[in-house]
Amino acid sequence: MPPVQFLYKQVLKKEFGEIKGVAKAKRKPDIPVVLSREEIDLIFDHLEDPR
Repeated sequence: MPPVQFLYKQVLKKEFGEIKGVAKAKRKPDIPVVLSREEIDLIFDHLEDPR
């Protein structure tokens, strides 16, 4: 919604108003992907030495 509000307020110089019946999008929580020490060791075990 913020891009549409920006368009109306800044570009068109009009009041945006209220829109009824439109649900706000839900954000997924940002959970970092963390590997355990064992998982990292398994990855390294499958890598070849580049030398």
